[in-house]
Amino acid sequence: GVSYIPPDLAEKMNIFPIRHNFADEVRTLRLPQFYRKVDEHSLFAEIQGGTLLDRDMLLEKFQLANCNVNDFGFDITTGDIAKLDLVSLETEGTNYEPTRVQLKPNDINKLREILATLSSDAKKRQLSGLVSSWLGKMPPLGEPDLREYINKLLSRLSPHELDGIVEQQQLFIDAVRKRVRQEMLNFRRETFLQWVSTEEIFAKGTYFFSQESNLIELYTPCENTLYEREESSKLTDIERKMADWLSSSSNIQWWHRNHQTQGFCLNGAINHYPDFIV
Repeated sequence: GVSYIPPDLAEKMNIFPIRHNFADEVRTLRLPQFYRKVDEHSLFAEIQGGTLLDRDMLLEKFQLANCNVNDFGFDITTGDIAKLDLVSLETEGTNYEPTRVQLKPNDINKLREILATLSSDAKKRQLSGLVSSWLGKMPPLGEPDLREYINKLLSRLSPHELDGIVEQQQLFIDAVRKRVRQEMLNFRRETFLQWVSTEEIFAKGTYFFSQESNLIELYTPCENTLYEREESSKLTDIERKMADWLSSSSNIQWWHRNHQTQGFCLNGAINHYPDFIV
């Protein structure tokens, strides 16, 4: 429950303690987190027999190149990607957004002329390198696995569709990136459920609230906040309505606005940070 805050940022923050009337209750309160079993003598053990589950652990046996691509299609007549983004991705807080790709018209013409001189296989090899470069790194995936997956995708496209990648490279890259993330999410979910059933992971109450909260923008004072004041920065309209409702509800003992990167996290197949803890 304790996070490091750089000194220069700490100077700009307001520090508030847990309210006195909640201090005894919260001092012993522990919220559950998921742990992966390890040998009790392991250097990686953070508690007896376990290490905090990281979602990337669930991808240890994941091979992107083994994923099905039969529903992959690139519709260049509409300027859209067909049958790729079928399921909306959950918000995961991903931190690997490559630079957006946008070739200039002259670059597109030059590339089109080069590709026109190549055989179908040579064109696919050339595009494989370009797509890999445009896509960028997507940790924890290894570059060879990602490159093999790209080759697998390109192998299904017609010459006309391959030409379309050059014309609409950003649409293609966005669709591939979403597809890869969805494959990773599906695999993590499946592995998580398997590990639960085989007791490879377990839950234990270990997360505790820091005795002080470091805030930048202050929510309106009210008597039932866990800390003497709560954070109000980046509140959406619906979150602000929720905070207002919690603060005015007589049956709420205390509530806390959870930090969205350093607060309590449900560390399963995705890292989910609840907006509020009540």
